[in-house]
Amino acid sequence: MTGRGFNPDRTIAQAALLAGLALCGASPGEAAIVGEASALASYKGAIVTSPAAKQNVPVSRGFAALELSIGPVSIRQTLPGLHEVGYALNARNTGTLTLNGLRFEEDLNADLPRARIVAGPWLDARGLSGKGGANPAFDGRSDLQMLAADTRLSPGVEAELGVRLHVLAPAGQIAFVSRVLASARQLADAVEARATSMADTMKLRENIDRDANGPIASKRIVFGPVGEPGGWALATYRLGLQAADRNVAGLSIRDNLAGVFGRNNYKVVSIGIVSAPEAFGAQANPFFDGAGDTDLLTSGAGLSLGEKVMLDLTIRARVPGEERSNAMVARSGSSTSPYADARVTTAFPQAESPPSIDIAIASADQSFAPGDTIAYEMEIDAAKAPVDIVAHLPAGLTYLPGTGRVNGAPREPAADNGWLVWSDAALSAVGTRMAFGAVADPAAAKGRYVTSAFARHPTSGVILSGIAESTMRRAEEGVFDCTGITGNVFNDTNRDGFRQAGEPGIAGVKIALGNLPEQGVAVLSGRDGAYNLPCALIGRDRAGSAVEVGLAQPTLPNGYRPTTPLSRHLALRRGRVAHADFGAASLPVVLFKLDAKAFEDGSERLAPAGLKALARLIVRLERRPAILRIDHANIGDTDLAARRVEAVMALARGAWRAGKRPHELLIETPFGEQAVSGMSDKKM
Repeated sequence: MTGRGFNPDRTIAQAALLAGLALCGASPGEAAIVGEASALASYKGAIVTSPAAKQNVPVSRGFAALELSIGPVSIRQTLPGLHEVGYALNARNTGTLTLNGLRFEEDLNADLPRARIVAGPWLDARGLSGKGGANPAFDGRSDLQMLAADTRLSPGVEAELGVRLHVLAPAGQIAFVSRVLASARQLADAVEARATSMADTMKLRENIDRDANGPIASKRIVFGPVGEPGGWALATYRLGLQAADRNVAGLSIRDNLAGVFGRNNYKVVSIGIVSAPEAFGAQANPFFDGAGDTDLLTSGAGLSLGEKVMLDLTIRARVPGEERSNAMVARSGSSTSPYADARVTTAFPQAESPPSIDIAIASADQSFAPGDTIAYEMEIDAAKAPVDIVAHLPAGLTYLPGTGRVNGAPREPAADNGWLVWSDAALSAVGTRMAFGAVADPAAAKGRYVTSAFARHPTSGVILSGIAESTMRRAEEGVFDCTGITGNVFNDTNRDGFRQAGEPGIAGVKIALGNLPEQGVAVLSGRDGAYNLPCALIGRDRAGSAVEVGLAQPTLPNGYRPTTPLSRHLALRRGRVAHADFGAASLPVVLFKLDAKAFEDGSERLAPAGLKALARLIVRLERRPAILRIDHANIGDTDLAARRVEAVMALARGAWRAGKRPHELLIETPFGEQAVSGMSDKKM
């Protein structure tokens, strides 16, 4: 289905809204917390200290805005006096400009006044772009910068920075008040976020669910509002519900759109579940209209302790010159305790002039099955200057690398969390045709999937076109007829075979199905080291069988060697995604160069000088992991050179095995590679 753009103002103004939470009375079973709260106020338990406010943004240019919040802090005592502290810093670009030179700063010494850091901090960054990322030198004491190099955050994108550390403090006396400052080149002032002070003696309910005894409800705008002619605006809400301190059943989420906007002043564009546990038991309600049927979920919804569900609701609303508060109510039939009622207030801008570029997007089919490949085409009319062409894939659809085309020529977009950006695209004077492919995730839920596209200014971020849409539905066929394989190729810096926080991914490594070499089923790991073998590549007939997935060692960067097995045997189950990680580490190379003088009179026996040199190498190689490369100068007799290399390798192997060694010795020759372990401990 093709959707033509709806022509918003070419200089769209968006409002970044901050609000506080207000408590109001409610009867048992009704919503207990009602207030005007933005994503910053309701998302992951963040606290907002400023009163409700509206920020009016000039419509003449793009603007920069950032929402910053800190999720619930967990403090867990692992040993007497030893505590594990963990929290997540959440940042969302709510403006129209890409934030460059993004910086997060935190003084952990000041935030932990009665504790001593003994391990970490470890950082895990997600959603950021640019050449930067998590700062490996961050210690919260001498280096307070959590990000390094040119880290960027695109408009509408949310990033998360996970922080974990171990501290020593007397039991019951540890307290933590996290204070983080964020800045960027486009921001006039720094943005601050604080987390509440919590002690390890608090109960789980107090740590996670400080608002009520039950699930945490959240609601925020993740797209728009984008203005249309006639006073209409498009916006996407993300609604969340998490079981905080107990299992809950009979869940319902309601949104009375007619009571907020008026029956004729809104249209439901799409509704779909973004993520949910496997046994959630409900689907997005296909009959939801916000008036006669206000339930967003079908019956049977339930969550176990710690589980959460997220939905996206996209609407068009007509509220000229006004602000409207749109609240959702979450209830459960398993408890009489009141639950949170999250409310978001936002200003819907009006379009004042038509856009300068027309854009359309269409897919070849109107439905898909999990694992299918979907082909999209876009048409853009002429433009006087280069622009950015942006497409957005909904949750459940993933861009297929290598499929980007501009007028038939290959051109890859920058892909980040479903956002595809062709930067500075020079459009043809007679129109431009673009194309790309996407893969439907094996676990894609039932519902509507809306892919959108628009043109924007390459520097200001102002939208220059309408928002074109293409809508598809997941085909009504069995969910359990497809499978997939995902995983990561990571830099195993400590060579233990497991991925820890802070160990980055390795890009460009080939991962293939080892038992299907004739079909050439393989993919390359992405920029973050992640790879995905979807059903479309594996084949539906492989579901329910065992396969071998392996790493192609020659595709590792120079000097890297595997720290995990090169292949894994996986059982592929219908409707399930199998997972396999592969680790590799960079090792220095120690060269042992042989020539005729190193041996006794044309033999294969090392001369005394050669034996001493080899003994010194063994001592050196014991200090740290390395590769011993044995090579022989060209002497014309290749058979003799091969026998000498083999003899020296046998000597090195025997010397290494003669004692207890702290690590394996990797020996590399022109004829192959071997890994040699030291003498094992007899007492086990």
